[in-house]
Amino acid sequence: MNEFMAAGALRSTVDDLLKFLKIHIGNQNSGYLLTHQATHTISKDVRIGLGWVLEDDIIWHNGSTKGFSSYLGFNKKQQTGVVILSNYRSSILATNPLEMGKNILQLLQNSL
Repeated sequence: MNEFMAAGALRSTVDDLLKFLKIHIGNQNSGYLLTHQATHTISKDVRIGLGWVLEDDIIWHNGSTKGFSSYLGFNKKQQTGVVILSNYRSSILATNPLEMGKNILQLLQNSL
């Protein structure tokens, strides 16, 4: 069986990603603010920043490789965010963390 290393062979944990998320939500480091600015427009509601997809009030990024999927998304205005790491990926569930993350953020947005 062939193994694929994640992009850059980086490994992370939910705790690592929650710290990363907190920095982006809380504007604790103004250097990150540039990454939240649109550099390319896909459609009326979807733009691309530096490493992020900017969709309405939600900023997110996802990824997957053989056997793993992930999603990190947040709403800066509401100071809410979601991290999903999955150690299961199939062609059927390839977008599942993305959809789950978006749905959770939408529910949080509607409940506040």
